[in-house]
Amino acid sequence: MNTLYHELRLLTDNPHVIAAIDTAAIPGAPAELLRGLEKIVSILPETPAGQRFAKECFWAKFQEKFVWHTAFGKCTVRKEHAAYWLRAMREAAQRRNQQWPPKPVFMPAVTMPEAWEGKREKPGRVPREGKI
Repeated sequence: MNTLYHELRLLTDNPHVIAAIDTAAIPGAPAELLRGLEKIVSILPETPAGQRFAKECFWAKFQEKFVWHTAFGKCTVRKEHAAYWLRAMREAAQRRNQQWPPKPVFMPAVTMPEAWEGKREKPGRVPREGKI
């Protein structure tokens, strides 16, 4: 088994996710099956409504590096790089006596502000153009 799949198995104890990882590890598995599994099964922890992973959180970096997508792809070089990164993160956590897999850290999701239409203008306020 590729080391990427071994490292991914260390991140979870969910039997559905482990089955998806084992299926992805089979050489010659149909690409349609792998793409379907990648979309249906997720290794990421549940995110509360209105929240997202903080930038410094392991799980945000995991998403940013597309590690889960790489496991279901064909490129062996990317798989090796992802496995190396996961192993380095795991070994660093062990050296620091930290929990593995790390708990997720959340922050409020960024939302777009409403467009200003001027309908709720405060009385007596003069616009920047100087027109009243």
